[in-house]
Amino acid sequence: MANSNTTIDQVLQAVDIVDVIGDVLELQKKGKNFVGLCPFHADSNPSMTVSPEKQIFKCFSCGAGGNALKFVQDFEQIPFASALRKLAQRAGIEVQIQANPHADSFKTNSIVSQYYQFVLHNTKEGEAVVAYLNNRGLREDTIKQFGLGYAPSQQRLLQAVQKQQATALDLVKVGLLHDESNNELFRQRLMIPIDDSDGRIVGFSGRVLQGQEAKYINSPDSPIFHKSRVLYNLSRAKLAAKQAKRLFVVEGYMDVFRMVQSGVAECVAVMGTAFTKEHAALLAHYQVAVYFLFDGDTAGKTAALKSAYNANKLDAYVTLLPAGVDPDDYLSTHSIEAFEAIVAQSSSAAEFVYQQLLEPTNFDSSASIDAFKRGVIGYLRDQSPALQERYFHKLAANLNVSVESLLREIKAPSRRRNEPVVSITPVKYIKAERLLLNVMRTSKEQAYVIDQQMDNWIRAEHESLKELILQYYQTYSTYQAERFLPTVPEALQEEALLIFQEPSYLSKSQIADLFDTIEEYQLKSRLKYLQELRKTASATEKMALANEEFQIQQQLKRGGHDE
Repeated sequence: MANSNTTIDQVLQAVDIVDVIGDVLELQKKGKNFVGLCPFHADSNPSMTVSPEKQIFKCFSCGAGGNALKFVQDFEQIPFASALRKLAQRAGIEVQIQANPHADSFKTNSIVSQYYQFVLHNTKEGEAVVAYLNNRGLREDTIKQFGLGYAPSQQRLLQAVQKQQATALDLVKVGLLHDESNNELFRQRLMIPIDDSDGRIVGFSGRVLQGQEAKYINSPDSPIFHKSRVLYNLSRAKLAAKQAKRLFVVEGYMDVFRMVQSGVAECVAVMGTAFTKEHAALLAHYQVAVYFLFDGDTAGKTAALKSAYNANKLDAYVTLLPAGVDPDDYLSTHSIEAFEAIVAQSSSAAEFVYQQLLEPTNFDSSASIDAFKRGVIGYLRDQSPALQERYFHKLAANLNVSVESLLREIKAPSRRRNEPVVSITPVKYIKAERLLLNVMRTSKEQAYVIDQQMDNWIRAEHESLKELILQYYQTYSTYQAERFLPTVPEALQEEALLIFQEPSYLSKSQIADLFDTIEEYQLKSRLKYLQELRKTASATEKMALANEEFQIQQQLKRGGHDE
């Protein structure tokens, strides 16, 4: 019986939680229980109680608690199955745990990581890379702590892993070897193993140290690796985060290395992609304050804004460093005290979003005012009632309107992806989307700007192509058709070829016109949708819906859109 409740109960009944915890922590008898310093937060007075009668532990400060199995799992930062096996061995019980269907892939990545580390520390090529890392300020213990390695110029990976009973097929499965050519994915790159929250290596990132190739390339997405669901260093950072009651989210690996080396162990990185709702769900489990730590320039603020929107279920804050400086740069030249002083000035995610939306608003422009209002309301829809009320008062003061009118607006049906698409002859709108997608290939920066401004795409295949373009720019800095088009699934290739055969340059005014066209479609779709809702609405709801319809009609007229 693999992982059955009976097996788990047998193991828990066979061990004494006081002995299990007492092996790693100093416990003192207090009445019928034991107390000790909690290892899951910065505890100075014993706040953890261990009950031999109930066979549980509980910290009355940070809330950590559970049985012996939970303690081993959290204290040693190991998966559930490993913790169960460890306790079973302690009790002399033999358990058979079902093999993970991806166990071979985890094992292959582990063997490959050991090979890359060997190359780094035991070859002539590796010596130069170690020197580079030392010059960047990384100590030997930091290099080893993160398992950094090196992929050499000569293709020897297959030969090396075969000695460990791994095969070419194993390497193909994890994306490290091309199926047909047998060429290795990584050559002459600093290798950074990426593990999941349970400490299992799921992929790699390779950093080029010289030449004109993409600075970083990652293992391709696979059944065990999805960049949008993995945060680099989470397996190491989660215990430190519980103790510090906070977690920093940064943009790069070097930022993590520098922060950990400087004593800030509670940090993770997003690995060249945006912070996603999947990332937020991953962090929600830890119940700590999350700080987005970005460069204070325009790109950093844009990344922070997008992260804040996706962190609506977290206790989130935004910390901006001086413009042009990332955490690696800052901590290499400033003290930890100076860093903490900047952290102390962090804004809540809600305040940051509000100010970023307010800052560009032109209060002489009704369109600008409406964009500000819709942006704030769109953000607040997913927030708590208390936060909504607080920012409705701010918004009402800025717009010189009543809080009640804003409450009515947020209670009205929102424009969401799952709304029925109203039949409006979409020829010019589809063309506008195609042109915007085409413009995204002109530069990485332009692609990110368009992504920020396009909340909803009319056609699902266009949204899929947009995501593929953004994923492409995570690896490459400039668009090349021969690199991008092979990543497009067969079902999207015809549409992609139709889009990318047109000239990609458009002026700023032409691009602005395209956004106006898309906004026209969204307004008309919304208007038709509200009209359908009004047919079955109550009298009170009809008034709110009619009011929004009027506002949309006025906006369409101001924009010069024909109805």
